[in-house]
Amino acid sequence: MKLITARNKEKLEQRREDIYKELEVVGVRIQHAVSLGDASESAELDEAKDAQSRLVAELQDVNDKLDGAKVVHNTNATEVGIGSYIEITELDKETNMPISQPKLFVVDSVEDYFNGSLGIESPLAKLILGNPSGIYSVNTEFGLDTLYKVQIVRDNGVEERFEQTYPRHYKVIGEDAAFRQEDGTYRNSQGDLVDSYNRKIDENGNLLDGKSGV
Repeated sequence: MKLITARNKEKLEQRREDIYKELEVVGVRIQHAVSLGDASESAELDEAKDAQSRLVAELQDVNDKLDGAKVVHNTNATEVGIGSYIEITELDKETNMPISQPKLFVVDSVEDYFNGSLGIESPLAKLILGNPSGIYSVNTEFGLDTLYKVQIVRDNGVEERFEQTYPRHYKVIGEDAAFRQEDGTYRNSQGDLVDSYNRKIDENGNLLDGKSGV
């Protein structure tokens, strides 16, 4: 049985709904591109089909993560498990002194680092799962040896603090993030107006490369 935090389950369910809507939009774009003429030479058609393929692949990934998943809540246990809130501080390997500020995470079956979720398949999570707070030396996939202090956080205000640290008003697209505005539009991390595919657009919704956002 797959365990998942309520927050990530909700996020994945919302992302699934967004994908369905985006697939409808892409379908309209494909129909529009076909209507323009020679489909074999249509760059717009190729772009739309690529977008469709990416969305279908992402939808499959989301469904795989949600299939059979059961929500787990923070148990305040003394050993790290899925749903545990932890603070991670990088330490100097020679002195064991902190070289970074403590950063709050929740351990989850879903990796979403920028949204505060430490996936259980990450090198650090594999070491700390089932273990108490302490200092852990991690060999990353890049061959780096890093020292971390891991502290389980069990105070009553940790969930509220986590929500403040990682607000829910953005979604990660690729390696960047599109931040949702109050009016429903999105802006990237540089403040540029973007569409749901994280492409720069003007105020009328048109792509800045001159193509229509249809």
